[in-house]
Amino acid sequence: MRNVLEFTLISETVAKDAFGQTKSTTTPRSVYGVQESIASSEFFKASQAGMRPTFRITMPAMDYQGEQFIKIGTQEYTVYRTYYTGRDRVELYLGERVGNNVTPEES
Repeated sequence: MRNVLEFTLISETVAKDAFGQTKSTTTPRSVYGVQESIASSEFFKASQAGMRPTFRITMPAMDYQGEQFIKIGTQEYTVYRTYYTGRDRVELYLGERVGNNVTPEES
């Protein structure tokens, strides 16, 4: 599988409000990348991190700012691993957390 798609990177900021309560704020932004399949060996690596891998996205490194969540259509994924393939590309390995599936909006 390999196709270009538009997706949403979601950054999450956690801060305390005036009452000392922790509040989570998310910031979405749209970018483009290439969706690709992952190797079978990645399933073992991902399961060690408590993730169920789905695919990876290769995109320009300058567009990635450490976001941990991605939304494609209505589905949200967690970035469980990144790999920089050179000075200008980054691979984002996406999956779903096994067990407690908490998205940024639910926390």
